[in-house]
Amino acid sequence: MYNLTAAGKQVTDLRLSPDTIVGIFTGAITNWNDPEITQDYGRQLPNIPITPVIRSDGSGATAQFTRWMEHTHKSQWDAYCTGVNNITCGDYTEFYPPSGRMIAQSGSDQVAHYIEAPTGQGSIGYDEYAFALTSSWPVVKVLNPAGYYALPTASNVAVALTAAKIRGVDDSTSPDDPNYLQQNLDGVYTNNDPRSYPISSYSYLIVPRSGVPNMPPPPRFTNDKGAALSQYLDYVLCGGQATGKGGIDSIGYSPIPRGLVRGGLLQVQHIPGNNGNVDPNTLANCPNPTFDSQGNLIILKNAPQPNPCDKQGTPLSCDPNNPSAGGGSGGSGGGSGSGGGSGGGSNGGGSGGGSGSGGKGGAGSGGAGGGSGSGGAGGANGSSGTGGSGACGTTIDPQTGEVVQNDSGGSGGGQVAANVVNVGGRPDNWLLTTLTAVELLAVVALPPFLGGWLRRRRAGSQTGTGGAR
Repeated sequence: MYNLTAAGKQVTDLRLSPDTIVGIFTGAITNWNDPEITQDYGRQLPNIPITPVIRSDGSGATAQFTRWMEHTHKSQWDAYCTGVNNITCGDYTEFYPPSGRMIAQSGSDQVAHYIEAPTGQGSIGYDEYAFALTSSWPVVKVLNPAGYYALPTASNVAVALTAAKIRGVDDSTSPDDPNYLQQNLDGVYTNNDPRSYPISSYSYLIVPRSGVPNMPPPPRFTNDKGAALSQYLDYVLCGGQATGKGGIDSIGYSPIPRGLVRGGLLQVQHIPGNNGNVDPNTLANCPNPTFDSQGNLIILKNAPQPNPCDKQGTPLSCDPNNPSAGGGSGGSGGGSGSGGGSGGGSNGGGSGGGSGSGGKGGAGSGGAGGGSGSGGAGGANGSSGTGGSGACGTTIDPQTGEVVQNDSGGSGGGQVAANVVNVGGRPDNWLLTTLTAVELLAVVALPPFLGGWLRRRRAGSQTGTGGAR
């Protein structure tokens, strides 16, 4: 998410390259009129210092964002971490090393609140896309390897995640390896499909595991509970991934593509009392919207192609409804107000999806026999959105992520997120050997059940003192 005004108008069409995003979050780019930003955006922005907003608590959003930087801009990120901590941050870190003008906030919604507030002018942060979507905030288009600026839409994230790999499922990683079942998103970062959103990730659900010699599951987890859980997870991985009206894309998350569904179903088979009825080898009775009954990846066929105006180097004056005309009325639209408000924070990390430049969020890694698991992960791990709720907010098309009209300010959206759980470094042998990870992108089916409750709770807590946002 970001909060920026130019010539008295809210900036709603910002586009940035990965180089620029990393530069901002390592202190190499400190002003909105920096030539690198001008080159990406296509127009010079005001001479305003940049205030990066990071998480003060351990979070999956930070883990996913920093992993992306480590794997795509290793030398720059390692140098930054060493300069702050006198040591590199490793493959990822759940605690962002602060420096310079960075402002640290605890919880995903506190990051969003800080950026949205009038005092957040010039700020930018990484957060779940769900916050931008439910608050009707536009998001930054991030340059992908194919040379297109992409939004963290459900289809773009799903396309990106077709390149995700699971250690031990898609390679020969042993169950005894600490990295077993952990995600490998390197192919996601380099996916050259023009629709791919490069900072995409997914989350895990940690469940009991059977079949480990001398390490049975806890007595209170009965086979009956396992049967119910496995049937629920069949729904979560298949029918629960539905999109459209009331679907997970309507609240800022993306469906899991075939490879991740299969990996999850393979782990469901290890749940004590498993009574799942979806065969991970055929996926024949799994109504997931990213593939058909024969297992074909229809998401790659059906996901909309990018507009030619999103091609790198295309001027802002390009008319998205008539790209070949080269006309249009450039400039940024949107209202000028900023919402604000405090409100309770959720210590989630997430994905995924995410509003903010770098990663929404998203999930972390998890695994049986070691590793870590994190909730959160808004499908897109860190898109960016502009501030400005209040008297004159903006409305976002849930399918395209574009600003479709100016309207009254939207109310704050809810978010389901969870703290990263590090199991690899704990001495609990049972925990290490009897848990298995079922990867669930962007909390999969949980937001529809819990997200509405959290939004109502947040709205209730704000009524009377601060009023509606």
